[in-house]
Amino acid sequence: MKCTKHVFLFSLGLIALCVVAPMIQAQTLYNVNIDTTGLNGTGGGLAFDLISGDGATPNNTALITGFATDGTLAVGGNTNTGAASGNLPGTVTLHDSAFSESFRGETFGTNLSFTMSLTNNFVGSGAPDEFSFFLANPTNTGTTVTTSDPTGANALFIVDMDGTAGNALTVFTPRTAGISYTVNPARLMVPEGSAFALFLPGLLAGGMLVLSRRRRH
Repeated sequence: MKCTKHVFLFSLGLIALCVVAPMIQAQTLYNVNIDTTGLNGTGGGLAFDLISGDGATPNNTALITGFATDGTLAVGGNTNTGAASGNLPGTVTLHDSAFSESFRGETFGTNLSFTMSLTNNFVGSGAPDEFSFFLANPTNTGTTVTTSDPTGANALFIVDMDGTAGNALTVFTPRTAGISYTVNPARLMVPEGSAFALFLPGLLAGGMLVLSRRRRH
């Protein structure tokens, strides 16, 4: 009976891994550093946007962490729209729900930085979900910085969550004097489910070895 019980529990564990593994998705970290010397002392804001393009919601998430600035954030917290939550300088989370945005006013200093973590799920139909970032005006009705963004929206950069490793990052050229920035992919945080598929045969072999030893005893 003990052996049968162990086999049953081990089988349940394998089934759980097979179900969960495909659901575990990679996340790419990006380190963002922005020199805002040209806006020093100017009022504006930070706008983080996540737009659903593939029609599957919610299947992507953007996390903003490690925010730092020598400017002054506006009082009252972030203005969150759609499936956005959180307040800078703490963690801000956006899920793709048609349109999600987190906006925070700031009197700019000379620099700001943050880390963003983006998933990369794409169902393969329509456009991929897209994350974008803007240096907005104080009322979030326009931008304080113009860029080479061909849509005219003046995003500093966009990331298409197209299902490829690391996503598709496009950094636009600033057209406002005294502004520069870098967006550097850091690493993949979590392996795709396929990596777990490589792990399962070894787990199965190890489990069967343990069970066979128990039978002999």
